[in-house]
Amino acid sequence: MKAGSWYHGWNILAVCVLAQIATLGVATNCLTFFLEGWSRDFNMPISQIVIAIPLFSVTCCILAPVVGGLADRYPVRLLLAGALLVIVTGHLLIGFARSGWQIIAIYTLLLPFAASFSGGIPTQTLVSRWFVRRRALAFSICAVGLVLAGILFPPIVVFLIERVGWRMTWWIFAGAIMLLVLPAVLLVIRERPGTEEGRHYVLPETAAADGTVPTVRDILSRRNFWLPIAVFAPVLLSNSGLQMNFAPFVAARGLSIAEAAILIGVFNAAAAIGKLATGTLADRFGNRLPLLLVAALGTASTFWLVWAHGLVPLSLGFIALGFSQGVWVLLASCIAAEFGSTGFPRAYGIASCFAVLTTVSPPVLARVAEETGSYGAGLLALGVICLIAVVAALFFRDSARSAASVPLAAAALQSELAPEGLEERLVSRSEAAS
Repeated sequence: MKAGSWYHGWNILAVCVLAQIATLGVATNCLTFFLEGWSRDFNMPISQIVIAIPLFSVTCCILAPVVGGLADRYPVRLLLAGALLVIVTGHLLIGFARSGWQIIAIYTLLLPFAASFSGGIPTQTLVSRWFVRRRALAFSICAVGLVLAGILFPPIVVFLIERVGWRMTWWIFAGAIMLLVLPAVLLVIRERPGTEEGRHYVLPETAAADGTVPTVRDILSRRNFWLPIAVFAPVLLSNSGLQMNFAPFVAARGLSIAEAAILIGVFNAAAAIGKLATGTLADRFGNRLPLLLVAALGTASTFWLVWAHGLVPLSLGFIALGFSQGVWVLLASCIAAEFGSTGFPRAYGIASCFAVLTTVSPPVLARVAEETGSYGAGLLALGVICLIAVVAALFFRDSARSAASVPLAAAALQSELAPEGLEERLVSRSEAAS
C-alpha cells in the first residue's frame, strides 16, 4: 500500500457498521415504539408480546458458536448477504402480521438467525482480518454501529409510525436494507486484504502465526480467554438490568418522561464515547488498563445509582455506566490478541454465548423492585457482583500476543520491506554468503 493511499479496510469497516445498524436498528432498538400499536391491533397485552425479546436473545446466544465456526469456513461476505436477505424477509413478514404470536414467532425463529449471521461475530471477524495495527479502535468503531442506531432511528421510526402506520414503517426499512445495505455488502466486502494492500495495517499477525485454528479445548484452556469474560459478564449484567428497566427506574426516582428521554440520550452518547475510548486505549496501552477501567466504572456506577436521586446525579451514574459498555470492544480485542485473526471467529463465538446474561438481570431486578418497593436492593446486589470484574481485571495480563506491541512490530516490518533498503540488504547478505 503506497503511503497516503486510502486503505480499503476502512471501507470494510464502514459497511460493517452499516450492516449492524440495518440488522438490529428497528428490530430491537425501536421495538418499544411498536408495542402499543401491536397491543391494540392484536388485542394482546404488551407483557405477552415482549416475551419475544428474551426468546430472541437466548436463540442468538445459542447460535453464536455455530456462527463463529461457519465464519471460519465460509466467506463472510456471503454470510452477511444471506442474513440481510433474511432481515428483509422478517421486516416484510412483521408488516403482514395478523396476530401477536406471529410477531413472537418471527422474533424467535427467523430474526435470531439473521441477527447472528450479520451482527457482531461476522463483522468483527472481518475487522480482525483487516486490522492488526489499530485493531481495537476498529473494533470500537464497528461496535458503535448499534449505538448509532439507538440514537438515529427512534425519531425516524416515530415520524413514520405517526404518518404511515407501523406496518408501512417495517416495509420502508425492508426496502432500504434491500436497496442500500445489501448492494454495499456485495460490492465492498472482501475477505482479506492483499499482501501489499494490507502491509501497514495487518502485518505482522502476532497470534496464531502458524495459521492453525485453535480447538475448543485449546480455547477453553486459555487464562486470557476466561479473565476477559469474568470482566464482561458482571458488567453486562449491570448494564442490561438497568437498560431494560430504564423507564420504571427513572419514574421511581421521581423524574418525568421528558427527563427520562434526556437520560436515555446521555446514556447512549456515553456508550458510544466509551466504546471509542476503550478501543483507543487498548491500541495504545494494551487491554489490561481499559479492562480495569470499565470494570471500575461499571461497579462504581451501579453502587452510585443505588442512592442517586435527581437529574444531575442520575446523569453522572448513567454516563459512567454507558462508558462501561466499552467492555464489548475489549472482549473482542482480548480474544483477537490471544488467538489472532485465524482463531478469532471460533473463540469470539464461544465467548459471545455469555451475552445470554442479558436475559437474566432485567426480570430479576424488576422482581426485586416489586417485592421490596425499591430498586436499591437489586442494584446493590449487581454492584457486589461487579466487584468480580474488578478482581478479574487486576489478574489479567497482556500476553506476548497483545496488539499493544503491534505498531512497533509493524513499523519494523515495514522498514524491513521498504523498497529503498531491500536491494542493499539483499546484496550485503549475498556477499556475506559468498
